Amino acid sequence: MISRIHPLSRLSNFELLRIFSMLLILIHHFICHGMNSKLAPPDLIIIVDSFAIIGVNLFLLISGYFKIRLSWKSFLNLVFICMFCKVVHLCTDSFVLGISHPLYEWILKPIFVISRSGGWFVQVYFMLMFISPLLNKAIDNLSEKEWKLSLALLSFISFYLGWILHNYNDAAGYTLMNFVFIYVIGAAIRHYNLSMRVKTWQMLFAILLGVVVTFVGSKFIAAHENLKLGFTAYNSPFVILTACAVFCIFSKIKLQNKWINKVAVSMLTVYLLTDGGHLSKVLYGWAGLVAQNFSEGIVLLLFLIMAVLIILVVSCLDQIRQFIFKRIFRLYENIIYRTH
Repeated sequence: MISRIHPLSRLSNFELLRIFSMLLILIHHFICHGMNSKLAPPDLIIIVDSFAIIGVNLFLLISGYFKIRLSWKSFLNLVFICMFCKVVHLCTDSFVLGISHPLYEWILKPIFVISRSGGWFVQVYFMLMFISPLLNKAIDNLSEKEWKLSLALLSFISFYLGWILHNYNDAAGYTLMNFVFIYVIGAAIRHYNLSMRVKTWQMLFAILLGVVVTFVGSKFIAAHENLKLGFTAYNSPFVILTACAVFCIFSKIKLQNKWINKVAVSMLTVYLLTDGGHLSKVLYGWAGLVAQNFSEGIVLLLFLIMAVLIILVVSCLDQIRQFIFKRIFRLYENIIYRTH
């Protein structure tokens, strides 16, 4: 979603994966926030959500595969995206939804975006970005023995201490610890060239296994008093397995398309505008109405159409943000150049 990749390395198969990941995140949010949580969802909905939950992990795998290149431009771009979305939320509230905000919120909300970005993902991603130079240095200098040991220890922390024991370090994957783990897995996929070494049928089997176990676990095991395993947690081994397999399949695709690349740039804006503020409540309210009035098959189709439309609309809106940022950063560069 927001990892920085050298322009020459912006391969459209990975950019398409960003868009696909955002589709999954939107569908997952429609299911978990829009549908009535007091009623047991139909099996088809649970199956789809068992797959859609991988969206966030896919973004992190992309970041780890290419590695975050921390720079003033990448940092300021992320900050400006958050500020832009805050302003859009405030304008939507005030001029469309009729929700007024005091003057201090118009001033403070766009300024304190690092601590109040509007979504847990971006706050944790900021932390991942800050430590990325340290992570990259470690990754680049690992021996083969250290690679295997690091992956084993991180798996123990994430799966056993976190997913199974609900350790405070990583109970459900909403943490920097899990972000680091997925980031390192992404780097390992590239290091071991797993996309080429693992056959497509093996990846498809891994996806099937991951989705089936997640579905069965969510429906029959998760509610057990003595287990309480989060099968749709971001640090679930089956969610991570599914994400890795999907990532490897996309990495095999040979594709180059400027329009895919152009739309993919706006995926973080899509996330921030739809997962926070009163606008998201409106969207989830629509999703709830759809779920109440149609069968599960039609519901999923309409969720997909809604997600595609949101991505297209926000991508057009995001052109304004990109235009403004380019001008601001060019001015910043001119000022820095003159002072030196």
